[in-house]
Amino acid sequence: MSRSFYLLFVLFSARVCGQSCRCGDEFVFLQGYMEKNYAGFRDKVNAGNRVAYDSMTASLYRRAVSIGKPGVCLALMRQWLGFFRDAHNYLSEVAPARETGLAATHVVVATRVVAAVQARQLSDQTLYIGIASFGEENAAAIDSLLKADSALLRTSPNLIIDVRGNGGGSDFSYEPLMPLLYTDPVHGIGVDVLATADNIKSWSSVLDDKYISGWTRFSVQNKIAAMKAHPGGWVSITPDLTATRREVRAFPHRIVILIDSGCASTTEQFLLEAMQSRKVTLMGQHTEGVLDYSNVRDVPLSCMPFTLHYATTRSRRIDAGKGIDNIGLQPGVVFGDGVDWVEAARKYLEEGR
Repeated sequence: MSRSFYLLFVLFSARVCGQSCRCGDEFVFLQGYMEKNYAGFRDKVNAGNRVAYDSMTASLYRRAVSIGKPGVCLALMRQWLGFFRDAHNYLSEVAPARETGLAATHVVVATRVVAAVQARQLSDQTLYIGIASFGEENAAAIDSLLKADSALLRTSPNLIIDVRGNGGGSDFSYEPLMPLLYTDPVHGIGVDVLATADNIKSWSSVLDDKYISGWTRFSVQNKIAAMKAHPGGWVSITPDLTATRREVRAFPHRIVILIDSGCASTTEQFLLEAMQSRKVTLMGQHTEGVLDYSNVRDVPLSCMPFTLHYATTRSRRIDAGKGIDNIGLQPGVVFGDGVDWVEAARKYLEEGR
């Protein structure tokens, strides 16, 4: 047994036997859990930075053992998580909420409050659709909106889809949009999940979500079965594939998707697929860049009132040299802060530029 693993074992045993809630113990739990279960750990900690990682970890642990206030402990643990530069890894002080958790009817985007799903006709040529969240709880609203405006969508030459501030959710929430965008086969790079016992347990908890449809539930069950069949290894849960649709819709002719740094995770997956369409132009500012390590799951810390959220999957896009983390997706047309983005997009579409 190595010295570091021996230290972890001793400290873990002390935590189990002790009665108090100590920051040092929580720090050790966090470190051990992430090293074992975070899908990006083997990429993020390598021969080139292992010494720096070990030094940083040891330094923060020495500080943790002397901390008595939970809030200060939380700040220190967040500092440690920052080493990985992955926004899908974070600690919350509230009840567990996966990356899909924008459950309110309205959400705050920067300083503006917008409806989670909205549509309006900007002119006789251009329809606007705003989607502030691809959360599971908004999937039905997105589908209903598209059905309610189907007549306009069949006749409007231009469409603006505004996903600014949309931090993600679930892929099936944006699926109803894809037939509007499609022009050519859509190529996708697959995803692997790290099949540890803890990750199998956290994936199993997804089945308790009331918003999951029958097909999605079946898919998750199959993924869990595959993980159980290959414990400790990497399991492909999404293959590399090319999706082809039977038709290219005549309308809309041209589509602008408004993006900014608030676009992340599932929204970036939507954009990766959308930008393969000849109809689509991305406008605004670059996205956040947090998708390479994904499928966030959560676990409570051992005694402090905090929840760890962490990525369980790794995109094979990384091996292909197409990673986007901490880079983001770039717009074809850049807008500054002093511009009315919706109006600028409408003019772009209607003036045929």
